[in-house]
Amino acid sequence: FRHQDIRSLSEFILSQEESVYVQITPAPEKAHYTLSSAQRRMYFLYEYDKDSVVYNMPQVVKLEGELDKEKLRSAFELLISRHESLRTSFMMLEGEAVQVIHESVDFDLEYREASESVAQDIIQSFIRPFDLSNSSQLRAGLIKLSEGSHLLMVDMHHIISDGVSEGMLVKDFMSLYNGEDLPALHLHYKDYAEWQQSEEQQLRLEQQRDFWKAEFA
Repeated sequence: FRHQDIRSLSEFILSQEESVYVQITPAPEKAHYTLSSAQRRMYFLYEYDKDSVVYNMPQVVKLEGELDKEKLRSAFELLISRHESLRTSFMMLEGEAVQVIHESVDFDLEYREASESVAQDIIQSFIRPFDLSNSSQLRAGLIKLSEGSHLLMVDMHHIISDGVSEGMLVKDFMSLYNGEDLPALHLHYKDYAEWQQSEEQQLRLEQQRDFWKAEFA
């Protein structure tokens, strides 16, 4: 606000310290990849209590109208094939938590037919702990209430998704169910994780950490 004209504003910008922008690029193909900082925290909490469902992200949606169950199953399979995060397992390797991307996973759409009163019990039993060593941290189920009325249940572990990515997955899922073609993905989450944990990025974080430690000294 102290630089109200273009000339003084440009002079101010030019006098500032430059920061280096490091673009995220696809990680080279490897047997396993590093975890992001957020994933490391969640994996530690998982190891601490493997029976917890605190980091489950369940969603239940009522679907009214005609539903093609096989088309629904196919849409999930295409979604899993499209997004590496949906076919990722986690393990300890030489004292370090890593993630492994699988080429394919065995997807099972759990199917039940029940009344609305019984459906509540089915939903409760559907939300259960994930085994992060398995090849997928996504499960889906379908409850048929009556002709033209279903409940779709989807649960994911927070280590592979968050609110933002969940919205993207729903959008992609709807497009795939409708038979639409989607453009190929250039980047996946493991590419971000490798970028975040790279030596260059860690150096920048260390510099920021030192700054704040000095501020609060």
